[in-house]
Amino acid sequence: MVEYPCDQYVAEALRIATELLDLANDGDAKEHDDGCGILLGVLRDCAYKIRREAERESQSHQLRKQSC
Repeated sequence: MVEYPCDQYVAEALRIATELLDLANDGDAKEHDDGCGILLGVLRDCAYKIRREAERESQSHQLRKQSC
């Protein structure tokens, strides 16, 4: 099966997205002020966007690998 050089970046992006979500969830479990709540929301939003794009790219790679 063909490995694409950017596969490692896709995997790393997925790992980072998971860490951002964990950080946001951990922060939500603790008391915080409004500013922290906004920051946690931004972290979560970015994590979902990163994950969505990384998953889309991963699927694209899988389709290309199957056609080889």
